[in-house]
Amino acid sequence: MGQMIVDKVTQLLIAQGIRAERAFPTERIARITEPVAAVSLEKADLDARTAVVLVEILAPQESGGYLCQTKALEACAVLETAGAACSQGGCDFLSKGHLFRVPVKAVFQGVARADDMEAVPQFTIKTGSLTLSYACGFTAKQVLSSEDNSLQSEPWELTVEEFFPWGTMDTLVAEEPFRLQLKCMGKTEQYENCRWTSRKRTVEEKGIRQFRTATAASRSIMSS
Repeated sequence: MGQMIVDKVTQLLIAQGIRAERAFPTERIARITEPVAAVSLEKADLDARTAVVLVEILAPQESGGYLCQTKALEACAVLETAGAACSQGGCDFLSKGHLFRVPVKAVFQGVARADDMEAVPQFTIKTGSLTLSYACGFTAKQVLSSEDNSLQSEPWELTVEEFFPWGTMDTLVAEEPFRLQLKCMGKTEQYENCRWTSRKRTVEEKGIRQFRTATAASRSIMSS
C-alpha cells in the first residue's frame, strides 16, 4: 500500500527541514508562529497523467513576506529534486489570519490514486546506434494511400519529440537509412529503413523543444 501524493510531498518537505502539514485538517488549526507549508491536491488529470500539488507557504505577519518567499523557493528546490516541475506565485497578505502567503505549484508526472502515484511508463528511443537521451514523445501512424493498397503495406510516418534544457547538447543525426528502436515496458518496436523528412524547433522558457518526422518502410515488435 502506497501513499497519496499529498502525503508524499508533505514528508519530502519535512525531511528537508520545512514544517509541512496537510491543508484543511479535521482538527482545530494551530496558530502559525513560523513558516509552514499547507499541502493539498489541486488537480489530478488522469488523461494527461499529471497531478498538480498546491503547497501554500504561510508565515506570520511579524516574520515578513521576504521569509515567506525564501521558504517557498526552498520548497521548490526540494520538490524539483523529486521530479516535479515547480512554479512559484507572488506573495500576498491574508488580513484575516495576519499571514503572508506564497503559493507553489508542483506538477508530478503519473496517475494520482487514493493510495499511490502510478509512474508513467518510461521509454527509450535509439536511431541507429544513437540513444536519444532527451526524447519525451513518440508517435507512429500509417495512412492508406489508395483503396487498392492494404494498410499493412503502407509506410510508417514517425514523429519524435525531444526537449533540450538550456546548456545541454543537441542530438546527433544518424546516418540514413537507419533503424529506429522504441523500448517500453519490456517490448521493442523496431522500424526499418528510416529517413528523416522534417524538423521543427521551438524556443521555450526552459529550453528548446524539437519535433522530427521520418518515414519507415516496416515495423516489427519483439520482447526486449
